[in-house]
This record gives sequence, C-alpha cells and structure tokens, in this order.
Amino acid sequence: CEREIFEELGLQMSVGRLLVVDWLPPAPPQPDGWMFVYDGGMLDESAASRIVLAPDKLVEGRFVEPDRLDEYFPDFMARRIRVAHECALSGTTADLEWGYRPGSFG
Repeated sequence: CEREIFEELGLQMSVGRLLVVDWLPPAPPQPDGWMFVYDGGMLDESAASRIVLAPDKLVEGRFVEPDRLDEYFPDFMARRIRVAHECALSGTTADLEWGYRPGSFG
C-alpha cells in the first residue's frame, strides 16, 4: 500500500490500520475479488501540495466530500469509501460485500 501511494501520488507516508475488507462478486471477465482499505491519515496542506500524479496511471486527482462521492465513483465504490470514512472516525473495521454490510443489501 505504501509503495502504491508513492508510485501513484509521489508521497512517502505510513499506512495505518485496516478500515474495510470488501468482497466483490465476479464481473466477467474478472473473477470475484477482495478490496482492502487502510487508514492513510489526514493530509495537511503541505502534504497535499506535494502530490504528483503518475501520468501513466492517473489523469486527475481531487478531494471530494463524502456526500458527493456518487458524482465521481460507481455506487459500490462510493459505499465502500463512505464506510471506510465512518470506520476511520469511529476506530472500527468493517467487513463488506460489494460495498454493503452483510445483510443490508440495497
């Protein structure tokens, strides 16, 4: 995770605890899979100003309020990010299935 942050954002930072484990159903041609979200902490203005996007991987980056995630991400990703944010604030970890807590499928 720390290597990916450096490769894609140019930031050297420590990664904190696991926030979310999210199982994704198969979406042919892809098999089912697991997504893990870790706590990266808060970026102050100084750190945010040092972000350099990897031109071969990222076209744009922006900070988005949790209530506007649906404008930028597919619904299952927006759900996962919202839960991860809640977990970061509450000190918990969530087990999800396609962005939903088990038993709460929309």
